[in-house]
Amino acid sequence: MRLKFVHNLKVAAAARNYDLRVFMPDVDREGYDLVLDDGDDIRKYQIKSVFDSKKSSWVISKNLFRLPCGLIEKFKLVPSPLTEGVGGGFVLLLAKVHNADLALTYFYTDIYVILSMQHGLLKKYNLPSQDRINLLLEDIFTGSRQDKVKITKSFLVNPRGKEELLALMGMHSRIDGKCWINNLIGYLSENGNNKKAHQKVLEQTFSKMVVS
Repeated sequence: MRLKFVHNLKVAAAARNYDLRVFMPDVDREGYDLVLDDGDDIRKYQIKSVFDSKKSSWVISKNLFRLPCGLIEKFKLVPSPLTEGVGGGFVLLLAKVHNADLALTYFYTDIYVILSMQHGLLKKYNLPSQDRINLLLEDIFTGSRQDKVKITKSFLVNPRGKEELLALMGMHSRIDGKCWINNLIGYLSENGNNKKAHQKVLEQTFSKMVVS
């Protein structure tokens, strides 16, 4: 299942005319088991695979959701051991066998997706309440980075395809690439018309990348 997933990501990267480098550590020691390198950034991810869509929550390392050092202040947080992490993401693979072929449906979240939900920029049919979003963010940024946080399915978004997933993961893609994260930083940093401009772009980008 994971080999097919990696293949799909490489196909999406090839459509953007680059060779996505993929590393899979033998031991999951820091809360991630997949590393992607698109030549500009290296990001780390936890991958979970399921055949049963009834499962609704997963326990993930807080280290994965906390921000890398260079981005903490840009997201209006104070640099400290409670805010610093690897700035990675969580990918859920829902697998179904159809006509002897393995079909994958993707679900994804990271700190940038959760912050977009908190600010009303990302809309989906089963969006968590504002209280639940705030409680999750509070949980992520308290305790040790080795601690775990419970992620429910309502915090995951369903990308429209493999290229949309690659873009959501913060990698180069024909769909968007890194622009949406930069726009999120701009939205959180700006006021007035500039803030509204970032908001409009983000809402349009999410409607293009994510199944509502």
